Amino acid sequence: MHNTVTGLIEIIKTPHGTWPLNIREEWVDITLRCYPNSTRLHQCFTARGELNEKAHENPNPWGVIVPQDLAMNVLERERPFAFTYWVSQGFPERDKNFFFRMDEVRLIRGVTPPTMTLVTEEMDGQLYR
Repeated sequence: MHNTVTGLIEIIKTPHGTWPLNIREEWVDITLRCYPNSTRLHQCFTARGELNEKAHENPNPWGVIVPQDLAMNVLERERPFAFTYWVSQGFPERDKNFFFRMDEVRLIRGVTPPTMTLVTEEMDGQLYR
């Protein structure tokens, strides 16, 4: 896991997830600091309570990781209702993060977007056709 929070994102779309819709909608138009590298949900080992928990079409989406404590500080200032809800659910948890899918955010600065690698048959180990 990265140890420096140098990225900046804006939430542009209601995050997927199983949390109440009105609470998830509160994230839209909020700017958050995040770790600099995009990642896959399955690689996000410290994301208990990620907003995308269980309810997305892609079982392993790309996204960004936002420390819960930093996100909660912003919510407390900008969206007190949502902040109160998250606190009632036990957030923030120490050293835990929220995960936002790439289609839910606008990268402002300091975030490396995911890259695609074309895998050929040879690279996939299928040398014989």
